[in-house]
Amino acid sequence: MKYTLIILFALMTKIFFAQTKKDTLNEVSFELEKYFNTSLTEEERKHYKDAIYMYSQKIHKNPTDASAYLNRGAAYAELGLYPYALSDYNHCLKIDSTLSVAYYNRALAKARFSYNKNACIDIKKAIEYGLELAEPLFNEKCLRYSSEIGMPKK
Repeated sequence: MKYTLIILFALMTKIFFAQTKKDTLNEVSFELEKYFNTSLTEEERKHYKDAIYMYSQKIHKNPTDASAYLNRGAAYAELGLYPYALSDYNHCLKIDSTLSVAYYNRALAKARFSYNKNACIDIKKAIEYGLELAEPLFNEKCLRYSSEIGMPKK
């Protein structure tokens, strides 16, 4: 009986610390978002975190659902977690390389601090796949890269 209680106590302690570690890792991964997007209210943050959780569940059930990656990426971007957003947009485009919105969103995430050639290549792709919304952005931010990426100046 004594050994059973010791084993039970050890097992419960291990489960407790494993759960605490898991919760701490989740908190840490979202801790930085408060510094990247200070304009969000706590309610808005909770909404995006809930969306991330929901899309993560969808991805777990169907890892080939491009829209789940696209939408989770958008939620990460709203929180200012651009590396996570970029990863999801990359997964989305591996599944369906014709999603113009994914190219556009990835360009915005890449251009968080400045529009560079890589971001402009994605904007060009978004235009090529029919996203007219991307044209004014390209004309405003990417004309200096036009000749390098094969997009005629307008």
